[in-house]
Amino acid sequence: MQRIASTLGAISTAGILLLAIPGTAQAAYGNLTVDSTTIKNPHGCFNSHRYPMFVANETDAVAEIYTGPNCSGDLVYAVDPDTGVVADWGRSVYIP
Repeated sequence: MQRIASTLGAISTAGILLLAIPGTAQAAYGNLTVDSTTIKNPHGCFNSHRYPMFVANETDAVAEIYTGPNCSGDLVYAVDPDTGVVADWGRSVYIP
């Protein structure tokens, strides 16, 4: 009986540890073009220094365009994969 309890305790501890390990962060696969700069396998926030802002999303993730720098302010566009947009009010773009 004690052996069964020890085995079950070890199995449940291993299960809890597996659930506690976070998944690895992955960049979007493909290219994101912000104005005239192309980023391969982007991840994070990218600021624009042009008006209007141009974004071409050739990744496998949705890119989000914000009104403020550093992905602050309001979300104004969601750019689906394999599409692009000229964003009059965009100042930065975030891609997971």
